[in-house]
Amino acid sequence: MLEKLQIKPGERIALISENCPEFARAIIEIWESNAVAIPVNPSYPHLKLTDAIKKVSCAKAIYGFNKNGSSISPSIRSDFEGKIYSFEEFKKSNIAIAGDCLRQKKDPFSLLYADTAALQPLRALNDPASIIFTSGTTDKPRAVMHTAGNHYYSALGSNENIILSPQDIWLLCLPLYHISGLSLIMKSYLSGAAIAVANPQDIRMPLSEMIGRSHATHISLVPVQLHRLMQENSAVKLLRKLKAILIGGGTAADGLIKECLQNKLKIFKSYGSSEMASQVTTTLPADTGSHLLSSGKLLKYRELSIASDTEILVKGKTLFSGYVRAGKEETADRVTGDANIFLPLDNEGWFHTGDTGYIDSEGYLHVLGRKDTMFVSKGENIYPEEIESAVLDYPGIENAIAVPVNCPKSENVPAVFIKTAEKSSRGLHDIAGLKKFLEKKLEKVKIPEFYFELPKQKAGQLKPDREKLRITASKLIRSKVFQE
Repeated sequence: MLEKLQIKPGERIALISENCPEFARAIIEIWESNAVAIPVNPSYPHLKLTDAIKKVSCAKAIYGFNKNGSSISPSIRSDFEGKIYSFEEFKKSNIAIAGDCLRQKKDPFSLLYADTAALQPLRALNDPASIIFTSGTTDKPRAVMHTAGNHYYSALGSNENIILSPQDIWLLCLPLYHISGLSLIMKSYLSGAAIAVANPQDIRMPLSEMIGRSHATHISLVPVQLHRLMQENSAVKLLRKLKAILIGGGTAADGLIKECLQNKLKIFKSYGSSEMASQVTTTLPADTGSHLLSSGKLLKYRELSIASDTEILVKGKTLFSGYVRAGKEETADRVTGDANIFLPLDNEGWFHTGDTGYIDSEGYLHVLGRKDTMFVSKGENIYPEEIESAVLDYPGIENAIAVPVNCPKSENVPAVFIKTAEKSSRGLHDIAGLKKFLEKKLEKVKIPEFYFELPKQKAGQLKPDREKLRITASKLIRSKVFQE
């Protein structure tokens, strides 16, 4: 498909698009050319997009489609010195997408089958393969570089736990510019399984319809997506047919997991990060009950330790090469020896994730929250994730983000932003009922004092910008626009 680009080994190619068959296939072809794929969120504002492309020194850029399935105009053209292409050009040139197979002419999905026979000569495992921008908890994502080996061992460890065969189809419904979506490419490559990718004109299709029409056997979801699906009886029936539902990328309420178990869904809970090329721990196929309230056991080719302050430390064959620095640095990094690749490891080679947790007596990881989001209120350490999990257990609430705010009475008191599920009469409509519910689940100091409606998040944003929400909450409190 990409012959026109004349890709050279080591070149960095930006792919600016929402999911589409061409996007997924382009990543495979870039890897087969020993070049570096750089998936980028097309919803980035112009300056942020331009800065991202310059930061990682892209040689070429390919534009695709936005969240509405429309072609994107090349907004970086005036600021980008490299060559710019579009996926539309390849369509007009009648260049076939190698490996694609449409089930029917009217089917809204393309099924991508990677050629597993080409795996061995794919590339040296130590060669750079991708640079992905962290979803992050702020508006300043870091550029995370992975080698082919990082992706290879990440997929190998995952596939040994969640079995994939050439007869299976994994529905791609998380963005390829996030590690959760990108990791599916190598999982497919190793197993021979297909990836089902919605065609651009069908990108806004309801997720439940995607599951049914793609004939998927496996799926990856964030908790909000799973919660929405569980509100539809028809969707629950489809979920029961799946061989595996991988859950990660946020707080999954215990009540949601228990509901999945009651409906006999084959769920796998996971903890991972961009820096570790996706999953670090995942629950096992035979796990039930309390095990599925954890984040699972350590997968192969990874190492994990808990520091004295409960921070989660990781290393292993999936650990990234480092963060790409912008510009020319004068001093080489202590670990990488490269002035433009920064890898922050301690003296024992551990990467400090910033997450906190503990490992129980059976070896299962339990994640408490982020070190940088934990706050002290009235002398107590409070993790927002604990509040969010409790709030999400209340009927009618689809999403919840807790933040600390200052008010005339006290400093750092909990506040929570809530998204009420469609057609629900509860949630923000029933704060008194929610408070009574939380009194049974949380200590008094952890019960939110303020309740707000959660603003609509940016397209492709999997993690909340907590600092922005904290500022918003403070403004609303000063304006007395809240419920308590």
